[in-house]
Amino acid sequence: MKIVYTSATGFTKQYAEMLSQELQIAALPLSDAKKSLEKGEEIIYMGWLNGGKVEGLRSATSHFGIIAVCAVGMGSPTATVTHDIRSANGFSCPCFYLQGGFDMSKLTGINKVKMQMVFSSFSKQLPPPEKRNAEENKMYDLFVNGGSFVSREKLRIVVDWYDSYRLIIKK
Repeated sequence: MKIVYTSATGFTKQYAEMLSQELQIAALPLSDAKKSLEKGEEIIYMGWLNGGKVEGLRSATSHFGIIAVCAVGMGSPTATVTHDIRSANGFSCPCFYLQGGFDMSKLTGINKVKMQMVFSSFSKQLPPPEKRNAEENKMYDLFVNGGSFVSREKLRIVVDWYDSYRLIIKK
């Protein structure tokens, strides 16, 4: 069992490394895992969200047995986020959403252009500053200043699931 991840700006990598420490299993970038792990090996896959799609998931699915997916995004968790991620990506294994962060300076190429367009559209739809709610202000600040919401506490749900999974496998 390994953790395999894809990270663009480092937030997913941070979560993968923290989860690796918590579970005492190795974490590898997808490109390394495809070279060093056996085809079909069971993994926990972690990828960043790009337009609702979990980056690298399709490639990981074709090489490994994915037992859980952790999707990392910049938005706050919502009641339906894991359902939406499952639906958009077509998988049925356990799914966890982890709020990562945003850093425009670490984006390149088409991803940077896309996020600049998203920010422009988002900004135009916002009410004036005095009429914004807390979530709107938080997202605006995140786009403008960047920021990280990565924390070990957010991994607790994944760690608890994994502990239960190991108990079931041992039976």
